[in-house]
Amino acid sequence: MPQAAQQDPTEILAAVVGVVRDVVLDSQINPTHIAFLSLASAMHSLIAVDREGQLLTQSLTWADSRSATVVPRLQPFAHELYRRTGMAVHPMSPLVKLVWLRAEKPEIFSQAAKFIAIKEYILSRFLGIYAVDWAIAAASGLLNLTNLTWDDLALEVAGIGPERCLPSFRPSKSSADCTPTTLKPWASPLQLPLRSGPATAFSLIWAPGP
Repeated sequence: MPQAAQQDPTEILAAVVGVVRDVVLDSQINPTHIAFLSLASAMHSLIAVDREGQLLTQSLTWADSRSATVVPRLQPFAHELYRRTGMAVHPMSPLVKLVWLRAEKPEIFSQAAKFIAIKEYILSRFLGIYAVDWAIAAASGLLNLTNLTWDDLALEVAGIGPERCLPSFRPSKSSADCTPTTLKPWASPLQLPLRSGPATAFSLIWAPGP
């Protein structure tokens, strides 16, 4: 039976801030000796936010299977979507979650200005900007893997335009937007530079052996 699997983004943000603070302070490392903080996250989450960036939903994690109810109606598009995006039509896919959200919670769906993942939520609170790296974008089921832009067919199936997605960029990109001077003062007490790291599955694949 399909099950909800949600997390509170504000609790995750507070945990990230607390862990970074505790690790650095407890290790007694001089923060000026830290090159940057790299943030990775699990794939396939979905959060709806309004025009002010306020939460309209909790974070629907990869394990939220309620969208299984809409999978049968997407089967005619399954092969072409997989060919374009590399993502199967599966309840864990944010694309499939969007179709479910549009069908089951139309008020929230129509009110949402952007659809993001938990990683973008945390980065937006640190930096004050919304953007998504290719690792997380590729896990959304919406990114065309050939040209690395939002796929027309996937957007049509989801019922959204590209303006409701985020600008995408290469993982581990370093930019002026990720310097300590642009961090929100409350978000990082140590004011560490930030880089967007990979998705956790990719980190596990490429992690060095013993």
